[in-house]
Amino acid sequence: MSTKSITKTAQTAKEVQPRKTIKSEKTTQSRTKTKKPSSASKQSEMTPIQTEALRKETIAKALQKREPATQFQVALLYLDPSLDQINYSKAAVWFLKAARSGHQPAQYNLGLLYMSGKGVARDFAKAHEYFSLAAEGNFAEAQNNLGFLYERGLGVECDQRKAFQWYETAAHNGLAKAQFNVASMYKVGVGVDADDHRAYNWFRKAAEQGHRMSKYNLACALAEGIGTMSDPVEAEKWFVQFGKDSDVNFQIELGLRFYAGRGVNKDYDKAAKWLCRAAKQGSSRALYNLGMLYFCGGALQLNKKSALRLVRMAAERGYPAAKSFLKRYESAKPTEPEGVNAIFDDMEGN
Repeated sequence: MSTKSITKTAQTAKEVQPRKTIKSEKTTQSRTKTKKPSSASKQSEMTPIQTEALRKETIAKALQKREPATQFQVALLYLDPSLDQINYSKAAVWFLKAARSGHQPAQYNLGLLYMSGKGVARDFAKAHEYFSLAAEGNFAEAQNNLGFLYERGLGVECDQRKAFQWYETAAHNGLAKAQFNVASMYKVGVGVDADDHRAYNWFRKAAEQGHRMSKYNLACALAEGIGTMSDPVEAEKWFVQFGKDSDVNFQIELGLRFYAGRGVNKDYDKAAKWLCRAAKQGSSRALYNLGMLYFCGGALQLNKKSALRLVRMAAERGYPAAKSFLKRYESAKPTEPEGVNAIFDDMEGN
């Protein structure tokens, strides 16, 4: 069960010169470190009437026994998505009751509410206070968020070294997004001395846990031999894993990688496959590049008529490179159209 808050997209360590700023990932979900009771795990399947009945029963139990774990469950019930309106204010009241008794998940979730300003007035200093309490009990998500606060100077003085230390603590506790944050800081040399090999190792740890952007950064490292030996075969494996859930720009990038053999083994069929995937999503850039495969002799399954149709479709949508190519192609002498050079476009855009 999660409180809604802004999710930051973290992208670093791409194939460009390292920047001195990074986009780190904070944790934004309500978490417990132990398995919830069966009633809580089935809340999403309950009707609003059943949820209300369960909440009344749990509140009565919490008032009677004053157990922090039960108080925490009451707070979660006020955040149940089956409700007509989630009540962050009442959730905050019950998180506070449990937090005062040292309940770490409650301390962490109360910190989230203060950081997002839901149910309470936004107060980064308070968020820092409750994240600190949970972090002292080795709660990895709270440790990661402390790193985020120190990195951005929210509620505390900006301190990149402290940010790195908290990210690293959470990373050693197995939190994938913290491992990504540590890798990113090693990559650009913020809060710690730059170290490509350590960046590679942390990107791998996070990628092996399924962290999306770490898969991309790991693939780039393997493709270019940054922090490790170059390995086109394994780079392809991680690029493909990332590509399955990526946007059209990356799918085109991967198609062009396969065409040029850039970081992966050259394979025109795979290039066509990824460009087709992007083209089916309406990308004019993909249509254009797919047409170019024919004119460079890389897409033997396409005939000239089909290739020109793809380029014209991109041109009709206003794609500049496609319009430029058609102008050169149509102005060539009748005996020389095959001599028009194919120019791929690897710039981002639709």
